[in-house]
Amino acid sequence: MNLKQRIRDDETGFAIVIAVALIALLSTVAVALPLLVQNEDSKSRRDVVQDSAYQAAEAGTNAVLSDLTQSTAFFTKYMAKGEATRIYNSTTYANDCVTGSTSTTQSTCVDLDLTTAAPGVVWKSPWWTYSTSATARAADKGWYSLGNGYQYLIQLYPPSTSFTTLAQTITRIDVTGRPFGGTDTSKWRTIETQIRPSSLTDFQAFVAEALAYGSGATTTGPIFVGEDNSGTKFDLDHDGTATGNLYAEGTVDPNNVANRGAYTTFQSGATYYDSTTSPNALCKLNNCAAVPFSSFASTFSKVSGAAGCPQSGTILGPPSYWCFGTTDPNNNNAAVDAWWLRFYSNGKATFTPCTKAVVSGNPSPIYDTAPVCGTTSAQITLPTNGLIYSNADVIVSGVVKGQITVATNGNVYYGGNLTQATPGVDVIGEEAQGTLYVPEWAPDSNRNITIYSAQFSLNGAFRSSPDWGGGTKGTMYFYGSTAVYGITPCNKATPGIHYQAADCTIINFSGFFTNRYYNLLFVQPPDWPNLGNAFTILVQRQI
Repeated sequence: MNLKQRIRDDETGFAIVIAVALIALLSTVAVALPLLVQNEDSKSRRDVVQDSAYQAAEAGTNAVLSDLTQSTAFFTKYMAKGEATRIYNSTTYANDCVTGSTSTTQSTCVDLDLTTAAPGVVWKSPWWTYSTSATARAADKGWYSLGNGYQYLIQLYPPSTSFTTLAQTITRIDVTGRPFGGTDTSKWRTIETQIRPSSLTDFQAFVAEALAYGSGATTTGPIFVGEDNSGTKFDLDHDGTATGNLYAEGTVDPNNVANRGAYTTFQSGATYYDSTTSPNALCKLNNCAAVPFSSFASTFSKVSGAAGCPQSGTILGPPSYWCFGTTDPNNNNAAVDAWWLRFYSNGKATFTPCTKAVVSGNPSPIYDTAPVCGTTSAQITLPTNGLIYSNADVIVSGVVKGQITVATNGNVYYGGNLTQATPGVDVIGEEAQGTLYVPEWAPDSNRNITIYSAQFSLNGAFRSSPDWGGGTKGTMYFYGSTAVYGITPCNKATPGIHYQAADCTIINFSGFFTNRYYNLLFVQPPDWPNLGNAFTILVQRQI
């Protein structure tokens, strides 16, 4: 073996190289590991702090939501304990919750009564503001201490009182949680919640009489059966398919007391609440407060009052509302039994004066026989958010573009399909002193009809003709909500109005259509009735 080969194969000193490399690796690990552990420990502690701050923000959110369910006007009368300092006309109004508190002592402040703390100030949004400076917020006296080392601060942005559109009925609540006295905003967490008063449009049906759905019915929204103005609590019998919760101040499925709800097919997590459950229907739905149907009359009065509609004579027109009397001023003030409103997808509508058809020498009810109608107006542009009022009955059909409420001192008739140009954006609602009818003549040649509508009746039902004698039956597709008080008493004899046993059923189509599909539609028409003690959460997120 020559010298070069011996040198190449000689491994003397290789162990030293490996030892040096291992020492270098161990030295690196020895230096890096404590730093890594320290960093992870710091990150873990930071996560705990941030999570606890988030829980503090949740506690503040729940507190202010509880206040608002007690009074929808809470923010105009009180500053919540934990609310940030309000600024109005360069004057500050603060609810001092921090003074005397420590990280382990819960604040003892209460909701500040603004009627005495700030006399003469009319608290209407958006007249007050809050400081946007992080430094000012950190030192704000409103921080409410929970006694566990964390605090929350509330900022309320209630709806403007100057508007009635859906966007302007939203209340925004921002609640920030932090470690006690903390100024490091990276450890703060803020929850934004947007709510609006729960509307009757949130319900598939909202009624004050006993209600029954047969096995052929499918409902997709909550149903509430309440009490009349005499305090009588009614039952809900639902033998079809329900994908929304069922509520009854009486009982759900009253004919099967021992096996409640057995004949209802519940889907999508739906269940029921009635007088036998805990919580009961009212406590689950409306903070245990009663829901008298008479309270909704103010909404009807608001629409009619805004329109200022005469009993007869002039038809008032846009921009904000239309108004119809009981006579046609374009035809020598001839009597009008109903105005037919036809809607178009271009945002316009026409109106036509109609009178009852004469059958066998007598005026026939509009729900039995199509009326005789006069000259139809030219297409007139509808307000994008407005009101139509009539002292006579109204017939509605067509494609709606915009957000419209139609109110009548009489009945509402669906004269054919009533749909929307853009579902989820456009909406129509009908308010009636009387009954909501699908007439015999309204369905198409296959006996089908499609209706997109919110509807509300103070003294009637939602039904087909009481004189329907049978025949070919099709399908009704109803997309919307129904709130009806019912006919009281059902057996009252009134000339021109038919009261039969079926009239006591306030949603009655089982003999008129083979299948009925009731699909909820959440968009709220202008000036629609709301529940007084309940809110719907639209958005809740961390910001």
